[in-house]
Amino acid sequence: MVDTFNVLVVFAIMLGLLIILPIGLFYYAFIDKDYQRVGIYLGGGNIDSTSFAGAMATTQPIELKNYYLERYFGEERLCNIGLFVCLTLMFIMFGAASNMNGVNELMGSLSILERMLAFVVLAPLAGGVLAGSIAS
Repeated sequence: MVDTFNVLVVFAIMLGLLIILPIGLFYYAFIDKDYQRVGIYLGGGNIDSTSFAGAMATTQPIELKNYYLERYFGEERLCNIGLFVCLTLMFIMFGAASNMNGVNELMGSLSILERMLAFVVLAPLAGGVLAGSIAS
């Protein structure tokens, strides 16, 4: 059983948050003209947009990299593991979906393997077209 009062409280909180966000953006965009965006703190005094003063008065360049466990969490290793997990989940998902009556009526006489192959080929193409990345 669901208590109506609790549902209304959650609804009021969500509605309030939806109202507060645009008001805050409007305030900083039009009312508070003295708002200034500042650079990020880099662990020392910022010298310019590409370097900062580090320990013992050394100038350190800004670097974004993975310092720890590159052997275990490197980009290539994570990509290969992610690809394997995603493909496995896709095969499981479409294997389960192939047992549904609506899918069987829609796809007609295609086998499960043909359906999966069509999805593996067409889904990235459709996603690329929707994202606009095929044109580049």
